[in-house]
Amino acid sequence: KLIQSSNEKPLFKNNRNFFCYSIFKTLPLAVSKIWYDRGDYYSSTRKAYGNVHVDKLTQLADRYAVLTMLPELTKIEDSAEDTFLSIQNSATHAPHVFQLPDYELTGNVNNKGYKTAADGHIPMNAELLVAHYHTNMAAFLQLGKWFDFMRENGVYDNTRIILVADHGYRFLHQFDYMIVNKIYDEVHRMAFDVMGVNPLLMVKDFNATEFTTSNEFMTHADTPTLAVQGVIDNPVNPFTGKEISDKEKTAHPQIITTSGKHNINVNNGNIFDTSDGKFLSVHDDIFNPDNWEIVGPGTAP
Repeated sequence: KLIQSSNEKPLFKNNRNFFCYSIFKTLPLAVSKIWYDRGDYYSSTRKAYGNVHVDKLTQLADRYAVLTMLPELTKIEDSAEDTFLSIQNSATHAPHVFQLPDYELTGNVNNKGYKTAADGHIPMNAELLVAHYHTNMAAFLQLGKWFDFMRENGVYDNTRIILVADHGYRFLHQFDYMIVNKIYDEVHRMAFDVMGVNPLLMVKDFNATEFTTSNEFMTHADTPTLAVQGVIDNPVNPFTGKEISDKEKTAHPQIITTSGKHNINVNNGNIFDTSDGKFLSVHDDIFNPDNWEIVGPGTAP
């Protein structure tokens, strides 16, 4: 069913596109790019087939398949050698509503009568909110199966596992306590949502047995420090020769920007253009609005 949803529809779409392409070739250059529409020619099928753009579903299927195959892709060896494995997966970049209760990936979903652990606890009154939650949960479930595989093969306890996301998402506005009303984000025309800068960071240390949460101030840059802590004495970055440390995190407030100009194909060179956004400083508890301030360019230490 997934293969049909992912691959059959583009074939139907191409029949229409052959005709649209002939029109495209006859139009004046001034309007041809508009009509081209990135190859969609304003087709209604660009919208969710089921509930996501068909190309996005194909992307998700490819990425999600890797997560489901992690136990099969893992080889266990009896060795005293220390090893390091880094995996990057973008499944959660293509949010999709999964079929409950088993979070089955399909293009045709009917979840009438099903509920999730999030229902009644976080807003789930829009498809985008549901899609993000479902995709995250589906990814967690597959990672859990991989971790169970590690336990069954005796390598879970002697493995340090770090899960880190590249960014949060500032458009969901699911949690009131994450909204900083005193800071207005002109780029996205809404109050600043801390969720946008509060991505996932989870650590399972060697021989860990308990699950705890912490509101300690953390950044992405803590990941290398967490990875080498207690494993490598006096660690240094092999490319720069600088110490791997998290000292800068608490030495001063951290500076971030709300700029939406993050595409390096457009915004590149020696100076990063952030003129469409603000510079913000934050320290300690990121969920306390008093710890956020608007600062000017050049404020960063």
